[in-house]
Amino acid sequence: YVRLQNKREFFETKLLGRHNVLNLLGATLVAHGLGMSLEEIKERVKTLEAPEHTLAPKRGINGATIIDDSYSGNPRGVMAALDVLDSMRGNKKILVMYPLIELGAASPHIHRRIAVKINKACDVCILTSPDFSREIRKNAPNTDVFVMTDPEKIIAKLQKNLLENDIVLLENRISEEIKAAIVAPDA
Repeated sequence: YVRLQNKREFFETKLLGRHNVLNLLGATLVAHGLGMSLEEIKERVKTLEAPEHTLAPKRGINGATIIDDSYSGNPRGVMAALDVLDSMRGNKKILVMYPLIELGAASPHIHRRIAVKINKACDVCILTSPDFSREIRKNAPNTDVFVMTDPEKIIAKLQKNLLENDIVLLENRISEEIKAAIVAPDA
């Protein structure tokens, strides 16, 4: 809920991620300062949608949920997306990720930190490149980690194994071919 000048409103949003709470609070202060009431702001917040490919939830095949965060990736964004996945209720939690390759000497350390979060949040991790797979496998011992570079094989694996209430997080530059194959046609 938001409290401003002794008025309280409970806000609902479709946006995923704790970071969006701070964004919404800042926007609320600006909007209120420009003359909107809390009730008006509350109604507008309900209609907000994630920008395309940025923690955008979609209905997937076989009743799964797809979280499309494939626009691009950076360490903070990947960690925030994994926090979102960890907080969601579902059957199996699957990460499909292209490793972060433009981090220079910090890459192995960053991927070890990401792997620790993968270990906590994911049942399955499909890496679409072998880059840093050793760091991820070593630091995510409770997660089944696969390296699959062929989109058709990834699609086949997901289409065969996705079940109702499974959640798939698509992270960092995942091909449109994979997305199109696992997002429900009418979503």
